[in-house]
Amino acid sequence: MSEVHAEQASPAHAEVAFGFLRDLGFELVERRVTGGNSSRDGWRLLYKGPSVHVTIQFMDSQLEIHFARGDVTAEYLFIDRGLFGWRSRMGGNMFPPQKLAPIVDRFATDIRDNYGSILDGDDQVWARIKQLRERPPAKERKLP
Repeated sequence: MSEVHAEQASPAHAEVAFGFLRDLGFELVERRVTGGNSSRDGWRLLYKGPSVHVTIQFMDSQLEIHFARGDVTAEYLFIDRGLFGWRSRMGGNMFPPQKLAPIVDRFATDIRDNYGSILDGDDQVWARIKQLRERPPAKERKLP
C-alpha cells in the first residue's frame, strides 16, 4: 500500500475554496474522510443551505459536485452544459490527486460567480434544471 496524496486524504483545500458557501448561509453538516491508502479513498463535504444542499466529493479519482433542491438533484457538469452552454470546457470529472487543487479552485470560483440563483433556490432556475433532467436523451442521428 502506498500513501495517498494530501489532496485525496483531506478535504481541507475544498473547504477553503468553497468557504463562500458559509457566507451565503450554508452550514457544513458532513465532513467525511474515508481513510486508508487506496486510490479509491477520498472525502465528502455536505453543505445545507436554506433550500439547497451542495455535496462536494472526491472519491475514486472523481470530483463530483451535486446540487439538490427538493426532489431534484443535478451534477455540476450537467448544469454547466445544460444551463451555461459548457462554459467550463471540462470534459469530465476524473483527476489525479496531484492536479485536484486547481480544479477545485476553478469549480468553486465558477460556482461562486455564476451559480447564485441555483444556490438561492430560485424557482425558475430549478424548474429549468428539473425540465432538463426529465428530458429524454436525444436520439443519435444516423449518417447516410
